[in-house]
Amino acid sequence: MDTKPRRARRNATEWQRLIEEQQRSGLSQETFCRHNDIGYGSFQNWKAKLAGGDRARSSISDFTELPPFASAPATHWDIELDLGLGIVLRVRRAS
Repeated sequence: MDTKPRRARRNATEWQRLIEEQQRSGLSQETFCRHNDIGYGSFQNWKAKLAGGDRARSSISDFTELPPFASAPATHWDIELDLGLGIVLRVRRAS
């Protein structure tokens, strides 16, 4: 059983106030959130939402369809995915 208390629910006005407070504080978003017991992901989502770029939820329109791959498959490839917060996933296939 999780004994950690739930964080408070905030409305858009409260999130806007927190975002402005963070900007004035001189602290990074991550540090500000930690000091104020605010979920970093929630802070990021609300900041995007209030800026008009609602990235809190992806939609199918966020993706670009690529044409079929016409040439022979590569024998060597590297994929790097930056997950944020200093976490990078790298997948490599040597020939």
